[in-house]
Amino acid sequence: MSTPLTPQQEADFNNYGCASASLIRLCTLRDRPISKEDFVAAHSAKFQFGQCGRLTIDKICEIAMGFGWFQAVYFVRDPLYVRGLFRPQIDANVLVLTDRKRDIASGRWVSDFHCSLALEWRVGPSSPNHSKTTSLDEVLLFSPDQMDHSAIGRWFPYAWLEEKLVHFLVLS
Repeated sequence: MSTPLTPQQEADFNNYGCASASLIRLCTLRDRPISKEDFVAAHSAKFQFGQCGRLTIDKICEIAMGFGWFQAVYFVRDPLYVRGLFRPQIDANVLVLTDRKRDIASGRWVSDFHCSLALEWRVGPSSPNHSKTTSLDEVLLFSPDQMDHSAIGRWFPYAWLEEKLVHFLVLS
C-alpha cells in the first residue's frame, strides 16, 4: 500500500487528474482495481508540470499500453466508428477527450482539456444503427468528479460533446 497523498497532491489530482481517474476506473472495470495512491506512486514521474494526476495524451497512451491488456491505442475523431465499437457484453475501452468548455461568466469557449471514460453509447431515437448521424445519440461517461467509484456515470448528448471538440482514444 502506498502512502496517502498530501493535501497538495489531492488538490492537484482533483483539479488535473481527469485522465488518471479515468484510467483508474478502467482498471476497476477490468477487475484489476488500483487505488489512487498506488496509481500516483507508479506514475508520478509522468505527471505534467509536476501536478499530481495531470497527464498528456502521450502519457495516457503509455500508461494504458503498460497495463498489458491492449495491443494498440488509436486516436479517432469519427463518432460513427466509435459508436460501432459499443456492443452488448463487449468492453469498448474508449477514452473521451474534449478540448474546450464554455466559460460560465462570459459564455465564451475557453481551452480546457478533459478526459472521461465512455461506458456506453445509446443510439438516438431517430438514428437507426446504421444512420450517418449521431446528433441525437447519448454517451454514458464516467467523469472524475465521480471519484467515489459508486457512481455509474451520467448520460450526455453527443451534440454536447461535439461542441466541446470531442475526440477519442480507442484502446484495443
